[in-house]
Amino acid sequence: MQQEIAPIAVRVSLLNGMSEQMVLSHYENTYGNAVRTLNAVRRELAALDAETPPYRLGGLKREELSLMGSVALHELYFGNLGGFRRAGPNSGLGRPDWHEVPDAFAAEIAADFGSASAWRREFVGAAQSLAGGSGWMLLTYSRRQKRFWNQIATDHTEAPSTPRRCSFWTCTSTPTRWTSA
Repeated sequence: MQQEIAPIAVRVSLLNGMSEQMVLSHYENTYGNAVRTLNAVRRELAALDAETPPYRLGGLKREELSLMGSVALHELYFGNLGGFRRAGPNSGLGRPDWHEVPDAFAAEIAADFGSASAWRREFVGAAQSLAGGSGWMLLTYSRRQKRFWNQIATDHTEAPSTPRRCSFWTCTSTPTRWTSA
């Protein structure tokens, strides 16, 4: 099945603290190329025959997994840019208090981190540890343990390739500024 490029769900020009050119370039190039390459790998996998050496099949499956993770993470990121309300200059990252944790959510994460500020301190500190490299900072929920965790993914294979109802936050390329996504 052909993976489609999901439309960007925010007016990028209304995001404060993020360059419109950077966001659009990342959307079109990084995310767009991941989708196009995933489709190419899947076409190649579909064309394999019984004579294909196992190392070739394994290499393509590893590449497919990494690309699935990249697509999933980018779709979560771009699908959630702008916060809870994406309608205008006083919403999401356009709001003066965009960096504050919403009250309802703060109560949920306080149960696992002691307080929203303790969660944010750990989250931002871990995000800053990615400085000089690349990676994703994730707030994930474990259904098994019934709690939230801050996690770093330095590779697209370290993230869920088909996330469902994921609570997700990521750091931007500026390590001291992070965005709700």
